[in-house]
Amino acid sequence: MIMSNIKYCIRIGILFLAGIIVFGCNEDRQNEKDSDIFQINIPLTSGDKPLFADSLFCGKEIVPLETTPECLISQIDKLEIADDKLYLLDDEQDFIFIFSRQGKLMKKFNILLFITVIILLLLSGWSIFHQPGYSSEDQFVTPTNIHFEKDTLSLGSVKYGTEQKAVFRFTNTGTAPLLIYNVVPSCDCTAVKWKKRPIKPGESGEIQTVYSPNSLGMFIKNIEVRCNVAGHKINLKIRGNVIE
Repeated sequence: MIMSNIKYCIRIGILFLAGIIVFGCNEDRQNEKDSDIFQINIPLTSGDKPLFADSLFCGKEIVPLETTPECLISQIDKLEIADDKLYLLDDEQDFIFIFSRQGKLMKKFNILLFITVIILLLLSGWSIFHQPGYSSEDQFVTPTNIHFEKDTLSLGSVKYGTEQKAVFRFTNTGTAPLLIYNVVPSCDCTAVKWKKRPIKPGESGEIQTVYSPNSLGMFIKNIEVRCNVAGHKINLKIRGNVIE
């Protein structure tokens, strides 16, 4: 699920960047065209007679645009014709209208809303990679499976002022290397140790713990293993009873 979200956000980002490049290139081409354009001031009258477009141009094309409520235009700030479509920019409404060559509205979109959606999608992609317990390495690592012989170990009675060791043994039961990014105990009274190397499929490993009691009575301590498995973490527990 997360990988599909990643790919979707990457595609959106690429489209967004491509749009910037296209608009930038169009602007450059427009600047080049503008440098070759000669401005000619045409009078609206010839003597006492008005001048009509028919007398100035060899041909014309009138495209009656659809006039349903959803496609009413306040003003046309820019008009582009491409792929037999008419692209109209309405700065007053912040809309881009796309009409067919016959004048039928094909689609329209709000420029500000479009930009906002793009930003939110990019931010949502960023937030996925910064969830608690999620490692940025997971973007590029194939997930695998891990099996612990026991996910809860009982230390029995532990004398106060001493240390009690416990070992969690596991096997990589998936098809990709297992990477343990971090092992986080729930309190400073528990120390952990593991080999920081990839565990190949079928290989086994262990996480060593050392519990140093800081109070008397029953206890349950959590240990979070962050690795490249579904959910990105495994929860382990040690429990027992501290006596004098």
